[in-house]
Amino acid sequence: TAPSYNHEQVLDDMNDKVLELIDEYSEKEEPFFIYYPTPAVHGPLLPKSEFKGKSGLNAYADIVLQTDDMVGKIMDKLQEKGIDESNPEFK
Repeated sequence: TAPSYNHEQVLDDMNDKVLELIDEYSEKEEPFFIYYPTPAVHGPLLPKSEFKGKSGLNAYADIVLQTDDMVGKIMDKLQEKGIDESNPEFK
């Protein structure tokens, strides 16, 4: 890997990019589609420090908790922008 590549930062960087795209695309009139297949459950399993040991089970379960948090941030951003499924104009 490149010297600047940080395995532990990949999930945050990718999720931040999705949140950035939602901000950018939601300002436009046309609908948008983001396909985001997170690599979270593939090795290496490196949960952030706030999730290490949080599950009480193993690194995979900690990553599942971190992934749930990531999805929650995406859902919060969609709601903040008024483009989530609960918005009557969305349907």
